[in-house]
Amino acid sequence: MEGEAQEGPLKICRHCSVASRTEAEDCPACGKPYRRQFRWKIWLAVVIIVAAFFVGFGVRKLLQNDDSNDFAGTITLEQGAAVALGDSRSEVIESLDGQDPVLEEDRAQEGGEAGQDAPIESSAQTCLYYPIVGDPDAVWEFCFQDDVLVSSSSLEG
Repeated sequence: MEGEAQEGPLKICRHCSVASRTEAEDCPACGKPYRRQFRWKIWLAVVIIVAAFFVGFGVRKLLQNDDSNDFAGTITLEQGAAVALGDSRSEVIESLDGQDPVLEEDRAQEGGEAGQDAPIESSAQTCLYYPIVGDPDAVWEFCFQDDVLVSSSSLEG
């Protein structure tokens, strides 16, 4: 036996525990492979299933929230009409469910006619603009003077 060439490396089957000197990839006793097979097909399937779940979940959320006019800052005509003149700015925003306006504008208004000796009185107004749900061309304007609502109207346009 000393003069004979060895057939190959000693491999021990992890399935049947038989030791064999062989170049073969499979155990001659049980026929199962010596090497562990990488289970990439299983992992690939898991990744595809998880990705499909998230894509499906995202599409479902998009379809459920497909109100193109119902974005932050929009109000209904009823909400705009329900606000009373004389309310404070914080009361108006609270009555609009805390919605932030899409535009806030400061305007300066000049007082009435002034004589030579009487100074021209001016006061600043701050106007808040909210888009109206269901009408992409309309906004509701709330104008405040000294933090008190002085005008409220729907604007088309």
